[in-house]
Amino acid sequence: MKWDAGAPLPMLIAGARSAIVLCYESLATGVDEHVIEIRFEGCSNVRMGHPNDEVLHGHPFWGRGLSFDEAHVVHNSPWLEEHRRINSVHDYHSDATWDGLNHYFLAFHDEVVEALATDISARRVSGDMPTESSRVAAEVAAGR
Repeated sequence: MKWDAGAPLPMLIAGARSAIVLCYESLATGVDEHVIEIRFEGCSNVRMGHPNDEVLHGHPFWGRGLSFDEAHVVHNSPWLEEHRRINSVHDYHSDATWDGLNHYFLAFHDEVVEALATDISARRVSGDMPTESSRVAAEVAAGR
């Protein structure tokens, strides 16, 4: 499954421990569009924004396997280490909590989505974007 390289139009819906990205599949034409649901399980942190594909080659991960329009796992993540360090002052801090997280990096056309989570999965869903975004928002609001 691959998202659309030109206009995947990712939408991020996040709650306390989950984050879900909806985007258009590469076969999407606007008619009988196909939507992909990407789930981050056990999500600790998530962010979405710059850089876009025009400046992705300026990102620190460029030259270390980062490429356009793909999902990546960042090894030796500085973002993950930053959160481990911040949390280390907590009386009940355990490195084991942070050892179970991965740094996922999704490079879309106009933005990236990054998450610290235990797992990631993707599937094609049957509805259109408005239907699926409403379903996912209700699911996240209900804490599922």
